[in-house]
Amino acid sequence: MELIKINGRSFVIGLYWIPVTSERVKRQEIQQYAEDAKGVLGQPADAYALRLSGSPQLGLAVAGEPELPKAWSLAANIAVLYREPWLGVYRLSEDRYWFIAVHSGQAIMNDGDLVGTYDEVMEAKERHLAIDGWDERSGGISELSEMVARVQRLDGRLRPVKIAFPWKTALRVGIAAGALAIVGAGWRLYEARKERLLEQRRQEQLLRESLARGRHEPEQPPTSMPWAEQPTTDSLLGRCVGIFSGSPLFVGGWRAEEWSCDQSHWEYKWVLEPGGSLLVAPAGQINQDGSLIAQSGPMGPNFRYRREALLAEQSALRALYGTLQRLNIKPTVTLQNPTPKVLPGDKPPPPDPWSKYSVAFILPVNPELFVSELARIPGFRVVKVSAKLSAAVDSGSVRANSDRQNQTSGSQPAQGLRLSVIEWKIEGDLYAHR
Repeated sequence: MELIKINGRSFVIGLYWIPVTSERVKRQEIQQYAEDAKGVLGQPADAYALRLSGSPQLGLAVAGEPELPKAWSLAANIAVLYREPWLGVYRLSEDRYWFIAVHSGQAIMNDGDLVGTYDEVMEAKERHLAIDGWDERSGGISELSEMVARVQRLDGRLRPVKIAFPWKTALRVGIAAGALAIVGAGWRLYEARKERLLEQRRQEQLLRESLARGRHEPEQPPTSMPWAEQPTTDSLLGRCVGIFSGSPLFVGGWRAEEWSCDQSHWEYKWVLEPGGSLLVAPAGQINQDGSLIAQSGPMGPNFRYRREALLAEQSALRALYGTLQRLNIKPTVTLQNPTPKVLPGDKPPPPDPWSKYSVAFILPVNPELFVSELARIPGFRVVKVSAKLSAAVDSGSVRANSDRQNQTSGSQPAQGLRLSVIEWKIEGDLYAHR
């Protein structure tokens, strides 16, 4: 996160954006979002900006300062100025550039608010250009100044995730409250006793009416809501991508072949390359011929959950297909709990009040680019994410998805070998009201 001044006002850039379902986000939810961002930011976020214009979103960042400046998110304010999808690269100084990417519903992409060097910004731009239809823009401080001048009302104020407790104010309020409490204690005791007597009489009357009918009405069991027990799409997908993005592609003579994760655990699969051996190998379970290693671990707790209302079946399917068709993705959708068929004369069992569809599709690029779109589909939950990697001979030096990952892995891949992700597979559940 960096602070810049435009037209006399302070703005922040370089936030990590996630979708939210409402403009009113509770403090506890913000703190959970901030904790979950650790997988992407490297540590829990301590600052946020809530965007209310366009698509409701939460921008997270690591400020590292006890007191935050009075500033607004630049991306949150200019995202709505142009028709989506659009992206832009803007020069801030000699070697500092800012990249912004805005997609469906004028939503800022998760990594569409990036500040860095020219090479870093252009790498992000090329990654996003894998999606067709972008309106490309560029410029510098003067162009940003003109854009800010068009903003009528500032949005996305930077705020701390955790608020320090105001001890002095609390002490003054406590003294005043104590005085009022002494005066009003007798009256509250009287009101409480009167309310208890009235409630007791109401319960006695209900019991007499129930006994007069000869039976007690049993309580209806609560309706099961399985989607409320599954992590939200942005919570699971964001954590999976965070784990994958920090994993090495090579360890000694072993090459990453497949990644996968679900709510309970993650798994890497490594294959042996020529010249490698088990003397220098990743940890994990080895197969019988010693050519493959499966490494796994728990995903951990603290996922986010949501109990939203479901759409009717046709509306839910329309939202799913519409979102994926806009991204040029064809899903496989299968109904998992059809209405049960019974023989003539038999009493049919009560059907589920909701329909459950299994959904599977292939993404052409990193799913992090689609978190916002997928999270806005009501009743949709991602249950598994997997990625298959391919190796190809390269006449030049070794390249992989991330040079940084290879440098930090502490190992060198075989000379002339290049890795690329050939497919990302997303599996999920779609729930709809019958």
